[in-house]
Amino acid sequence: MRMVTEERTQRLATEETLRQTQARLDAQQHPAPAQPNPAPAPNPIRLAKPQPFDGTRSTAAEAFVAQIALHVITYPE
Repeated sequence: MRMVTEERTQRLATEETLRQTQARLDAQQHPAPAQPNPAPAPNPIRLAKPQPFDGTRSTAAEAFVAQIALHVITYPE
């Protein structure tokens, strides 16, 4: 009788291992559908438009370039 109990216990353990292995194989063969990428969040930063450049080479030119660089970084589109 003890031998029958041991065989039954071993069979149940083997069946459980088989179930787990089959579930793992099924998950690998049929992966869950990919979730679509969420829409990007709107940019909460609002910048004023850069001051028009007057064409001179001065601190105004440096300020204009800095404003344009900041605008390009903030609004990459």
